[in-house]
Amino acid sequence: MKKKLIILFLGILLYLFIILTIFIWYNFFYKSTKTNNIIINDFHNAVYKQDMSPVTDEEGKKLPAYEFVIENISPYKQSYEVYLNEIFDNQNKDILSKEYLKYQLIKNGQEIEVDYLINLNNGLLDRDVLKARMKNVYSVKLWIDEKTADENWSNKSFNYQFSVKEIKNDK
Repeated sequence: MKKKLIILFLGILLYLFIILTIFIWYNFFYKSTKTNNIIINDFHNAVYKQDMSPVTDEEGKKLPAYEFVIENISPYKQSYEVYLNEIFDNQNKDILSKEYLKYQLIKNGQEIEVDYLINLNNGLLDRDVLKARMKNVYSVKLWIDEKTADENWSNKSFNYQFSVKEIKNDK
């Protein structure tokens, strides 16, 4: 009878050891290396406008916005960065300089920043951490600053695209 209790006790310990090992393995290897937890949903693309002319900040803030949602679909918090990168078109040589373009960044209905594109650090618009299964709604407006009216801005173009970089989280 004593042998049966010892074997039963050792069996339960072995079972608990296996379950604990699987749990630790999952958290260490699977959870920390999983990617593509961030998804982007586009709502409305109104950044491109052919007949733009220099406007004040108040007028620029009334322009149509490019809106998108960044959603964390994982059960864990996730860090990410949003970039606004210039697209270089070889066919169009007349590109309007970033120093003449202003932007307004709105996140979840609150204005985050209004500044010149030239002041963005490598195109970085925002950096944030999303809790599990949460989302951030972004709205970005671009306009030609009124101070550009004295410069040669007509017949020039600007092309930009948004990108999101998921940052691997430490445990």
